[in-house]
Amino acid sequence: MAGSELVSSLEQWWHQIEANGGDMVLTLGEFSTNPERHGITKVPGHVGFTLDMRSQNPAILDRFDAYLKARSAEIAAKRDVAIDLGPATRAAPAPMDDTVQSDLVAAAQHCNVGTMSLPSGGGHDSATFAGLGVPSGMLFIRNENGSHNPEEHMSLDDFHCAARVLTKWARCMLSSA
Repeated sequence: MAGSELVSSLEQWWHQIEANGGDMVLTLGEFSTNPERHGITKVPGHVGFTLDMRSQNPAILDRFDAYLKARSAEIAAKRDVAIDLGPATRAAPAPMDDTVQSDLVAAAQHCNVGTMSLPSGGGHDSATFAGLGVPSGMLFIRNENGSHNPEEHMSLDDFHCAARVLTKWARCMLSSA
């Protein structure tokens, strides 16, 4: 129950950040008990979980870290349990280049492909390039089952739309070089 309370309060905090205009992505990647120790009538004794929190704003990341630690301590004391947050990793936000992003939007408009701005906090390889001063941007393809899961799937029509946008963008870049 302590784990559930913590996750619920983190979700509420996330919604408050977004309601106040902040950008944030919070993913609970794992939440499990040991199958050899749990059962319908047994208290599992241990819950393992992972959290992935991202924002383009380092101040939000700092506030989240502080909230996570404080809230964990409150819940642990109230429920007489130990909450070990384990090791944390933290990657600096990697903003994408405004020109690359606007040029991708223009290419999408030329191809009659709808767009939406999506701060992911991810960056993937683009974060490395951006950190080295290479103007970078990301083009996402919608995924009917959500990203990073075993049922991840995109339609070939969506893939073709993205390929047309990327081709148009690359041709424009080459013609202006």
